Amino acid sequence: MLGIVIGLAGTAGLIFGVFALLGLRDRTAWSSLLVVIGPALDAALTTWLLAWLGLGPVLSVLTGATVGLASSLVIPTVLWPRRALVGRLAVRSLRARPKQAALLLVALVVTSSIVSSSLVVGDSLDATVERQVDAVWTETDVVLSGRDPGTAQPILLEAGFIADVAAEAMALMDSDGAVMFDGIKATRALSTAIEGPSGRALPSVGWYAQEAVGNHPDPWPPLETRNGLTYATLGLLSNATGRHEAAITQELAEELEVDAGALLNLSWTAVEDGRVVRHRGVVHVHVVVPSDAGAAIGGLGQPALMTSMGSFEALAGEGASSLHLSARVPYEDRAAWNAVEDSLASVIDVAWTARMDGLVFEPHEPPKMHVIV
Repeated sequence: MLGIVIGLAGTAGLIFGVFALLGLRDRTAWSSLLVVIGPALDAALTTWLLAWLGLGPVLSVLTGATVGLASSLVIPTVLWPRRALVGRLAVRSLRARPKQAALLLVALVVTSSIVSSSLVVGDSLDATVERQVDAVWTETDVVLSGRDPGTAQPILLEAGFIADVAAEAMALMDSDGAVMFDGIKATRALSTAIEGPSGRALPSVGWYAQEAVGNHPDPWPPLETRNGLTYATLGLLSNATGRHEAAITQELAEELEVDAGALLNLSWTAVEDGRVVRHRGVVHVHVVVPSDAGAAIGGLGQPALMTSMGSFEALAGEGASSLHLSARVPYEDRAAWNAVEDSLASVIDVAWTARMDGLVFEPHEPPKMHVIV
């Protein structure tokens, strides 16, 4: 990407240099080369510097092209006396009409500011969205999930279905004979109200749990990189203490004014048999973690609660709401992704049974005959 950006700016500078050369007389080989190559080099170097400083590609190319244009105007003025004369006349004109020159300068600055600010806002928004998406999904490339159209509740996937899909999906091969996926993980997510010991509460916080499926690889980052805390670690701690151990983000800890060791009251709703039922539970804060790495599942800088899948199922019922798969290589071509989707659709069609759709098959019993004498 950087090479394309630098190439575009350099090409624009080269074009400006060629047009600047067309109006010059008494040209020599070295002066002609300098007029043509100089703007291109200035534009390319400026673009590389801006890209290295973190500026967006569009703004970097436009700024580099502008520097190339200025260079195509300055170099002939230095090398050709006639152009130097034109420069001196321009300076005298500025001195003779300072108000017009000031108004022209203000107009140029305002126009450039409007264009530059719009580009900066666009690049900043793109960078923010990209950073959020990368932080939330990390190694996830494909998500398998469903939602009940009648209740708008997520469909909980049974353990047998998860195991069958994981086994078949991890065995899928691409056109090169290599495996498509290098990791799979079951995920459960729920929105819950949380109340701290002081009475401070938040009405809607993301509650998450994840676990590896069987012995399949798990390439996702831990909840905290400093000590390697994972969802599996929370599960081991819960088994050892007999409590539902949880990790919370710093943002949630600040909102509720709690720290490690506090008890949090949870309250959430679920649709059961056509009725909205409220459930409650209590978790113990084992650690407060920054909202990055694996703890950014709810978004960078967002309150989030993480527990083991065992604690989640003990409080909110068994089942995973989604399956996350990590692709072995990034499939940037849409045609390649279509092949991946078709392969996964075939796997799901085989693993999903009629019983999961709520169909019940009852054996037919012949009517009983009664003989009356």
